[in-house]
Formats: sequence, C-alpha cells, structure tokens
Amino acid sequence: IAITPTKGVERTITSVLGESLVFWDFGGQEKYKQKYLESPEKYFDNIKYLFFVVDAQNLLTIDKDLDYFNKIYSVAGKYNPTIKITIIFNKVTFQAP
Repeated sequence: IAITPTKGVERTITSVLGESLVFWDFGGQEKYKQKYLESPEKYFDNIKYLFFVVDAQNLLTIDKDLDYFNKIYSVAGKYNPTIKITIIFNKVTFQAP
C-alpha cells in the first residue's frame, strides 16, 4: 500500500457512541506549516485534543519538529486553555534483548 503525504488539511467526520467526532489531518510539509500559524482561528478554535506526530526516523528534523510543536502549543493554548495534547513518535522500532 502506498501512503501519500497529506496535502493541506483533510477532515474526517465519524460517530462514536452517539458523539460526532471530527478529525483534522494536517499536512506536515513546510509549505503548509506556516499557513496554520498565520490563520490560527481557522485551525485551532474549539479543538479539545491535539495529537502531534513526529517522524522519529528522521533524526535531522526532530529538533525542528519539536520547535514547531512549541509554536503550535502556544497558539492552540490561546484558543483552548484546557486542550489535551499527545505527542506521538512515529516509526519507532525496538529490538528485544
């Protein structure tokens, strides 16, 4: 299965236990990242949970990714002081001893 990068923002709406949930998948390419910060009311207003995914296999960008997370955290926190945040390190592998 070929997985392609998200372009811009993709929204998915689903129902769980009678609750409607909206999932926003934000593309992580540089050309989109600044756009999210420039229009925070469009992207961060009224969200309850934020999952920030870091590609753990790309060691060259982890510092840059975490710096971007700090910017996102600052903006999202202004719109949602009680937001719940989870950072996910994707593509992590472990070897059994």
